[in-house]
Amino acid sequence: MNIKSFDDLDITDPIMFGLVFSNKHIAKPFIEHLLGIKIDHLETPTPEAVLSYDAEHKGVRYDVYARETDKNGVTIRSFDLEMQMVDTKELPQRARYYQSVCDGVALSKGDFYTNLKEQYIIFSVPYGHFWA
Repeated sequence: MNIKSFDDLDITDPIMFGLVFSNKHIAKPFIEHLLGIKIDHLETPTPEAVLSYDAEHKGVRYDVYARETDKNGVTIRSFDLEMQMVDTKELPQRARYYQSVCDGVALSKGDFYTNLKEQYIIFSVPYGHFWA
């Protein structure tokens, strides 16, 4: 097992990526600049946030999950920041699944689909660009 010292970690290390982007004062301007948007209030991002439908279905573990909320704490839009160092040749499908799980747990029975909020899944990859 290869254990790095803290001083040897860089942003591509999952632990460092989570530590850096769980700071909303770093995540907020990063997201705003990247997407060309203005965020009024970003809740403190959560590293390694887990979402799942139930025990029978594959869940997702977001590297860093953040929500923009209004003054009442209601979600306006959400952001999933991912660091993907290895090209698994399945990022489009993975992004689709991540979004479907987030949408699936966002609505309760009887809710209207128009209640779904904006969602951004951002993969940072060293081998090209990918947006979902």
